[in-house]
Amino acid sequence: MRHYSLLVSAAMAASFSYPSTAQDAPAPPPMDEPMAEPPSPAQIDPAAQAQIDSWPPEQQAAYASWPVEAQEYYWSLPPYRQALFWRISDADKLRLSQMTADEQAASWEALERNAAAAAASPPETDRDDPDSPVEE
Repeated sequence: MRHYSLLVSAAMAASFSYPSTAQDAPAPPPMDEPMAEPPSPAQIDPAAQAQIDSWPPEQQAAYASWPVEAQEYYWSLPPYRQALFWRISDADKLRLSQMTADEQAASWEALERNAAAAAASPPETDRDDPDSPVEE
């Protein structure tokens, strides 16, 4: 019986000391604004989702890693520009998606010009490669 009364006394002492220490702690700062919700993935129509589902897993993972702004901008592009969009760096994708319409038009002109020049130039051959044609 004596052990029981010691346990009850210890529990009562602990319960009285806890609120006093809790009152000494500083109060958390009040929240003026509600917490922002995490960004949601871009809203995609069923046709676009079907296209995503047809991509290889690496391409799907790359697309999923893009910020929402870049994903939404991708779907606003015509198919030939979508193909070029894949060829630029992720940083450039985001930069392009955040430009004004005039800046985007100028950037696309440069991208398309560079892509056309790359397609028109013959591939470089390695002179040390025995299978490459030899120019004389």
